[in-house]
Amino acid sequence: QNFRPVRSLPGLFRSASLEQATASDAAFLLDSARVRTIVDLRNDDEIARARATATPVGLSLLAAFDSGAAVGASCIASEGSGVLRRFQVPLLGDVDGLLDEVAARLPTAKRMEAALYRTVDMRRHDRLV
Repeated sequence: QNFRPVRSLPGLFRSASLEQATASDAAFLLDSARVRTIVDLRNDDEIARARATATPVGLSLLAAFDSGAAVGASCIASEGSGVLRRFQVPLLGDVDGLLDEVAARLPTAKRMEAALYRTVDMRRHDRLV
C-alpha cells in the first residue's frame, strides 16, 4: 500500500504496510521491484492493527519475509536468488502520535489540508507535514 521510491536513495522504497497486499501487489514487489529486505519501522501496536485487517495474500507475503523464504525458480519470488528478510526496528513508540503532534502545530488551514491528505494521499501528507 502506498509503495513508492525514496527520491534521494536509489533502490530504496517506502510503503504504508504490506498487510493489505493483493496478488498483483505481491508479484510486483517480489518479481518487478525485487524487494528482498524489509525494514519495518512500525511499532507492535501499528503492526497488530494492520494485521487485524490483513488480506490472506498480505499475511502470506509477510510470513515469507519473516521466515526467510528462498528466492529463485519455483519459489515465492521467482526472479533472482537469496532469501527474503524482514527486520522490525520501531522508529518511534508512537509514529501516529508524532505525526499528529506535527500536524497539530500547523496553521489551521494547513492542519485541515493534512487531515484530508492523510485519508486520501499519504505522499502529499508526508510532504506537507
